[in-house]
Amino acid sequence: MCGIIGIVNQAPRHQAAPDLYVGLINMQHRGKQGAGIVTYDGRRYYAEKGPGELAQAFIIPSSYEARQKLAQLLASQGNEEQWTHILPPPSVSSMLGNSGIGHTRYGTAGISSHLNLQPIEGSFHGEPFFLAHNGNLVNAKRLRQTARLSDGFSDTVVITTILSQSQERNFEQALLGLIRDLEGAFNFMVLYRGFVYAIRDRFGFHPLTIGRREHADGIDNIVASETCALDVLRASRVREVKPGEIVRLEPNGHITTMHFTQDTNIKLDIFEFIYFLRPDSQWYGVEAGQARYQMGLQLALEHPLDVDTIIPIADSGNEAALGYWEGLALRGSRAIFRPWGLFRPHFVSRTFIEPVQSQREQYLRLKFNPRQSQLYNRHVAVVDDSIVRGNTIAATLRLLKEAGVASVSMVVSSPPYRYPDFYGIDTYRIQNELLAQSLNGNTQSVAKSIARRFGLRKLGYLSLVATLKSVSQLSDGWLKSKDFYTGPFTGQYPAGLGDFAT
Repeated sequence: MCGIIGIVNQAPRHQAAPDLYVGLINMQHRGKQGAGIVTYDGRRYYAEKGPGELAQAFIIPSSYEARQKLAQLLASQGNEEQWTHILPPPSVSSMLGNSGIGHTRYGTAGISSHLNLQPIEGSFHGEPFFLAHNGNLVNAKRLRQTARLSDGFSDTVVITTILSQSQERNFEQALLGLIRDLEGAFNFMVLYRGFVYAIRDRFGFHPLTIGRREHADGIDNIVASETCALDVLRASRVREVKPGEIVRLEPNGHITTMHFTQDTNIKLDIFEFIYFLRPDSQWYGVEAGQARYQMGLQLALEHPLDVDTIIPIADSGNEAALGYWEGLALRGSRAIFRPWGLFRPHFVSRTFIEPVQSQREQYLRLKFNPRQSQLYNRHVAVVDDSIVRGNTIAATLRLLKEAGVASVSMVVSSPPYRYPDFYGIDTYRIQNELLAQSLNGNTQSVAKSIARRFGLRKLGYLSLVATLKSVSQLSDGWLKSKDFYTGPFTGQYPAGLGDFAT
């Protein structure tokens, strides 16, 4: 679940790098293993990337003089009000050019090394280009053989290498030839000669939205994985990149499009709404936070618990917990809502995307601190977005028992996670660890088994019908249940399994 962003500013004096940096900051939740930015000024490329989150990948300005110099640069571009809290480091401010792309990495394929940090550089007939990717290919093994690459290289390196090896004379024809060989989920951007190409697979598994910013000097066009990145850049949302579409952002302010296939079949990854998207991001007009709130309301209908306190697993469970509490209140419940009953210090990042198991368990202890003053001797309902391995629930229950709760029940704003995901996150690597997969029977029997295992008073999963309804009803009827990818819940993979079928 990487985050990608591309910008082409019409005015040459409007540098793209600061915008790219701030846009990536707002998509940091989509990956923390590495980050990178590349810009182009009409003559040369400027590239910066490194491991870790943005603050680690780029040097943070420590001196007052450095920050003042950067503030003066931004003010000279008419952006003095835009950077009140986040200032890009000097290494970014020195990157020239009004076009560029950026990436924040969550590795689903390839080893975590500098070679896999994005954007990746390629060369088309001796001319450089850069590529950044979000997704997961299911035919990467065959493509690696074609590109003569070892297994340690990421999908993005494979894509870049094949494009570099193309014998087509025209770059766009080479791009079309490459895309038609790709199978699975992919959104990617290419920076070439000052143009930014944004491509979305034929199923549209993951979000990619076009934004537009108008000012006295012209038009800035932006494409990003999430609309929260557009919002912070004061860009209005234009539309989604369509499944099977290539969008080209041009230095003259124009946008041109082409399609690499007419065989499209929209399948939005429902986990984007359940977990990935930031709550204030919208996808096809549906705000993720509102969708999660609706999931909570539906949970209250399907699993009304007799408890006196409701707490979320922060942060992805926050909106669902609010909806659940309000839904119970409509049924006469007097339970109180304690949004910070499990306090989360926000210097700790998402633990789900921590790649090492031992580190994940340590971070879980850091991530939550139960507030005994709010929880002691209370009958508590915990609301979370999903249960994958069961590590979070096990650690949370230990903490709550240490805080002296009387009993713990749990409701989950999605169905049991039974099957590996091959199109967005790397649960295909840990499919033997998926908690619900090892349990037979219907959803109710799975819930009872897990409740017994962890000492829960009760456990309730949201039905798949209600999960999808929570999103579709917010789309004014535009989205139907058939328009979602639900592989982790159903084992149905519309783009096939490719290399993973054997």
